Amino acid sequence: MANSGSCTHGNAAPSSLVETLPESQAGLGRHKCTICAYAIGSSPQSLAIADMLETCKHGHSAPVSVLVELPESQKVTEGRHRCAVCAYAAGRQERQPAPASYPDELPQHQVFPEGLQKTVVVNAYERNANARRKCVDHYGYTC
Repeated sequence: MANSGSCTHGNAAPSSLVETLPESQAGLGRHKCTICAYAIGSSPQSLAIADMLETCKHGHSAPVSVLVELPESQKVTEGRHRCAVCAYAAGRQERQPAPASYPDELPQHQVFPEGLQKTVVVNAYERNANARRKCVDHYGYTC
């Protein structure tokens, strides 16, 4: 993963995410590894978890069973004491499928400039006017 922070548990998360996580972990996520929380949230298995959710004071949710199992030590300076619930939610959001778009729907608030000039090169073959006239004189206008 490019430009990522990693932990001693073998997981990685984008440094840009880890640095922007809120400080307080609140509840079961306190002092748990945010990088592991992000990795679990971004794994395909986490999408099927049906569990009691804990919501942090930042408005994000994570399954209690995931938070309890997170390793204690974060071992990353910028990730230390960051919100594991927010990290899990960020991983989940990254795995969400993109909303379906349909060919006849245009993105809102997007500009589509028209009228730009472009050069088109084509081969055109002209008929000899004298040859055409002689042919029509000989065969007529009907096929």
